[in-house]
Amino acid sequence: MKITRVFSQELEDEMISFDLFDADLTDTTIVARDDEGKIVAFIQDENETIYEIESKQKGAGRAMVEWLKAQEDFIEVRNSGKDSWGFWEKMGFSQTETGQYYGKFVWEF
Repeated sequence: MKITRVFSQELEDEMISFDLFDADLTDTTIVARDDEGKIVAFIQDENETIYEIESKQKGAGRAMVEWLKAQEDFIEVRNSGKDSWGFWEKMGFSQTETGQYYGKFVWEF
């Protein structure tokens, strides 16, 4: 699996199968590609904040978060629903006491 950061606008055609991708949300997107070069997961982040993450391959989301953690000292996760809380806890994040983002809890690493 290869993880890279690319310009979001360049990805629109490749991202048609993903529900959460929004090319206008962030300038760049982190993508994970399989051995054939197909995108299997993405993170849209900006200024140490993850806004969206979606994966279609087991382990790809974890690999992307680990890749990002190796580059950043602080990461905030917004827009995380209850169904993702276990994932963020396993990745070493904790809920902030300060608030919510559109009704969903914010996590920090």
